[in-house]
Amino acid sequence: MKYIKFPIFLAMLFNCNILSAQESTIQKEQAEFMQSRTDSVAVGKAIPDFTMVNERLEEVQFSSLLGKTVVIDIWATWCKPCIALSPAFEKVKEELQNEAIVFLSISVDQDEDKWINYTEEHQVNYDRYWVGKEAENPIVWFTFGEFEHEEQKVWAESIPRFIVVNKSGKVELLNFGQPGMPSFKKAIKKALKN
Repeated sequence: MKYIKFPIFLAMLFNCNILSAQESTIQKEQAEFMQSRTDSVAVGKAIPDFTMVNERLEEVQFSSLLGKTVVIDIWATWCKPCIALSPAFEKVKEELQNEAIVFLSISVDQDEDKWINYTEEHQVNYDRYWVGKEAENPIVWFTFGEFEHEEQKVWAESIPRFIVVNKSGKVELLNFGQPGMPSFKKAIKKALKN
């Protein structure tokens, strides 16, 4: 009986190693995909055009907003930090309303109905759009990031994210703080000069 257990143990160990290697390959492919998408929307790069849905459920091309500086808030209805920052985002919009600037938020909610219900119940002074969470949407690429977890680097998605896009559609600013922080408004004013 002892001799039968050892081959079973070896077979189990071998299968675990195969699964581990397969998981490692999948993780590597996912990291390469996320890195390539993140690189394509880096500062100085033009955001590829995409379609979004406004609160009247009309399709809008992102390119139709160009010609002005665009400040984007990427959020979701289930994201508590996103919701908590909404009043501060509104305040910055009010303070900079005389500038040649457009403030908008883009939801990456999976469920369009949840987004619709939320926007109907919670009115704001800036435009809100929905794009879903499709991996091939350039807005979703901004949510990708590399983070430290238990002393390992892992790729994950994180919101809220704030982006400033210049008049020609190129990313001007990423990771420049959050609404309510002095650096946020200061960075936007600096971007307006470029």
